[in-house]
Amino acid sequence: MKQKISRKEYHFLESALKENVERGLIKDTQRKDMLAYYEPSQGLDFIRVLVTIGSLLIGLGILLVIAGNWSAIPALGQLTVLLFFIAASMGVSFMLKNSRPITSQAFLYLATLVYGATLFLVNQGFNFNIATNTLFFVWALGALLLASLQKDLLLFLGAHILALLYVLNSFDDFIFPQLLLLIVIFFAGNYYFNYRKVATFASLGLMTVFVVYTLDYLRVSPPLISLVVLGIGAALTHVPHQLNRDTFRLVGLINLGVAAFTLTFPDIWQNLGFIDRGEWFSLPFSILFVMYSLVLVSKRYVVPLITVSAFIMRYYFDTFFDFLPRAAFFIVGGIIILGLGYAIERFRKGGELV
Repeated sequence: MKQKISRKEYHFLESALKENVERGLIKDTQRKDMLAYYEPSQGLDFIRVLVTIGSLLIGLGILLVIAGNWSAIPALGQLTVLLFFIAASMGVSFMLKNSRPITSQAFLYLATLVYGATLFLVNQGFNFNIATNTLFFVWALGALLLASLQKDLLLFLGAHILALLYVLNSFDDFIFPQLLLLIVIFFAGNYYFNYRKVATFASLGLMTVFVVYTLDYLRVSPPLISLVVLGIGAALTHVPHQLNRDTFRLVGLINLGVAAFTLTFPDIWQNLGFIDRGEWFSLPFSILFVMYSLVLVSKRYVVPLITVSAFIMRYYFDTFFDFLPRAAFFIVGGIIILGLGYAIERFRKGGELV
């Protein structure tokens, strides 16, 4: 299976190999063999965006008509209409798969949208009283099934969003079996989609949410949850491996930044019973983490610089909001933000993505 890389990366590789052939370092047959392992990704396609928006607008229009006349449609008719639109959308999608692949994908998204709406409308219309989180779980499974049938990466990413909504609506419920199933499917999906970076990013982010849910369900205190996420971020950032290393590092740095930012607030530390004054822990932690972030910044990583900027603004607001006149507070704050933005933009030109 060929590995998809960006067009820019593909053209760079192609020109570099051609230059090596001209220098006599490799043969032309070797160049072709090396290029055979890669193919340029399609990137953002105007036609793809256009037909996708069109299909979603059609779907929303159909759903608004159905929802607006829901009570006037007999029960059997409600189900028949919804199933018809799902079947019609999927049928058109499969018929156009080879001849019009972009339009086929658009109808696949339409079928997924109508399928999700069907779950909610039928649940409401037939008074099944199924929990909202369960509906999102079933919707996510349907999206994953269609994504695998058509090997559609965008739909696979959409399933991550549905899974996220499922978890966010389930923080007080026991959903470990369902989470285990989703984890297995998403890991298998990453293999199925040849470990695309965006898929790996989405799955790693979702795994972090799963961990937070688990700790919250077990009634672990907020500062300990933040410290666990901090540890996960450190592991993703620093443990060496060969699988989408930059993506793992990016998710790790984001986890580090978010978890550390929550630990800058004294109140969160006071959730630990043995701590009476949270500032005795939050301030030293903030200083140490800024020093650690500056070490990462010295390695040309941009995300830690953004984190340091967030720390600066957080303490600026906390320290000077009640001290300075409002006009001076906002002017100085604006100057600081502009300065940080300029520094980040200038730094990023010579730095890494993460």
